[in-house]
Amino acid sequence: MSTVFINATEARKKTRDSSLILNEIRALEANVLTQVDAGNLTVSVSTGTTITTGVSYYQAYNGVTTDANKSDQINIVKKHFTDLGYTVSISNNSITGNTLIWTITW
Repeated sequence: MSTVFINATEARKKTRDSSLILNEIRALEANVLTQVDAGNLTVSVSTGTTITTGVSYYQAYNGVTTDANKSDQINIVKKHFTDLGYTVSISNNSITGNTLIWTITW
């Protein structure tokens, strides 16, 4: 096995926009905590984050474009919360018609 060249897992990690993913996760976590403090069991976030306001994320998620990076970012954020035991769904924002909504339930 060669150790001269990076493997596919390393290559994928190096192409991720870690700052974007971290900021998205932190924004969603803040929304979760706000709803926990209010005694609620769910939160829907439709604005205020890169993914919820980005038309390119809507297009990637819905297969309008084939942007593997955007799809990967969505999947990593979703995985973060599902790994913590949350139920996460992503839906289309019917108000804008071209952005996404995160819904996180606990």
